[in-house]
Amino acid sequence: MFDSADTDASIFGPSLTVRQVSTSTEAARIPVFASVPSKLDLDQRASCAYVYYWLRRVGLEPRTVGVSDNSYYNPLHEVRTLARHCAGGLILGYCQVVAKNAKTTVKGRTADEVETLIIKEYYAPTPWNQLETGILFGLGLPLLVLKQKGITGGIFDEGASDVFVQPMPMPGPDWESKLSSGTGATPFEQALFRWQTLVRHHYYEDE
Repeated sequence: MFDSADTDASIFGPSLTVRQVSTSTEAARIPVFASVPSKLDLDQRASCAYVYYWLRRVGLEPRTVGVSDNSYYNPLHEVRTLARHCAGGLILGYCQVVAKNAKTTVKGRTADEVETLIIKEYYAPTPWNQLETGILFGLGLPLLVLKQKGITGGIFDEGASDVFVQPMPMPGPDWESKLSSGTGATPFEQALFRWQTLVRHHYYEDE
């Protein structure tokens, strides 16, 4: 199971040390539901730790069934129960399945006609991303959706809903420059700031 607390901050590289500030532990953070796979590779772990670092920096606390909260009933029941105690939802669409060749059915020229499309490379997230998104959306929680490159379908399609859908911040050749540029907030940070405003409004509105 992934736990950002177990990830050394040095995994981000030296640039994070320059920008890192201590997060306040005096005030309780606002809980947000985090939909994230339990199995992540090294780059995905670094990415997730970076996202969680920023959540806590803006005063939010990620909650996940089986990680921060134990499951005693069936998973869907636990997801709904936990989500009802959260003020927002974060969907982390990390690649879990890769297929070099795949087939999909698409609409044909007429309403009754279908065609088979060959996909050269297919990337899929955990199906729990879609299930948990449906529960969170049904509860009226503000959502922030991050997707790794190549992830499509459902909530990860542009225009599928009015939620924020952003590229996942991932380690790469320009990872260091993005973290240490100092030229202003990255697109991820900008989306996070907008979303956390909605989360706070939802949280204090319910009090």
